[in-house]
Amino acid sequence: MGEYVKYNGHTIKIGTCEDMYYTDYGRYIEALREGQLMLIEGNADPQVYAMPGTGLRFRFPFPDEDIKTLGKLGKNDYERGLLITIERGLNFATEDFPPVLGKYIVESHTQPGLMRQLRMLNPNNVLKLVDIEIVQQKPVLMDGNFYLLLIYRCPYSDERWRIEDKETAEHIASQIRQRYLLTAENEDSKDFWQKLIDRILIGYEPGADY
Repeated sequence: MGEYVKYNGHTIKIGTCEDMYYTDYGRYIEALREGQLMLIEGNADPQVYAMPGTGLRFRFPFPDEDIKTLGKLGKNDYERGLLITIERGLNFATEDFPPVLGKYIVESHTQPGLMRQLRMLNPNNVLKLVDIEIVQQKPVLMDGNFYLLLIYRCPYSDERWRIEDKETAEHIASQIRQRYLLTAENEDSKDFWQKLIDRILIGYEPGADY
């Protein structure tokens, strides 16, 4: 089911069911605070979409999309994922574990046994590296504090995991810094990767103001 709001007088689609494919959380909450969002009959109140605990997953705020306004995101790539290759951090032996270990929650499921087969197709496995896609953030309340938790996706199965703990998020950010930021060939690329790292980590600061 599509989710719609009225933005500056125009009807725009922001998502489908739990997935807010067409807006990141920061962009949405800014428009909400500016009074630019209005209810469309048959949809939830715009304030409800911003509430943690609703189960909604928002598009990750990719730095190269900063210039786009609400209503322009995701037109041709609504399920965008940024592919990166990182060290696992810890090895694993069963199909029940995600590629990066830590406190995680499975956000979506594939058929039983599929992950084991797909990992065999990933040539990086022999190097104890893993390919993941940065895709979304999820607003949650934990211990009374607001967080925006990172969701990443397996590019081979489309299964997604939510990172619950700061330590694992910092591991991913550190890998991005080592493997992408420090090897960037120009200032624009460096700026992109630094902003990406910052946006992952700020979501794990308790009470972060968005």
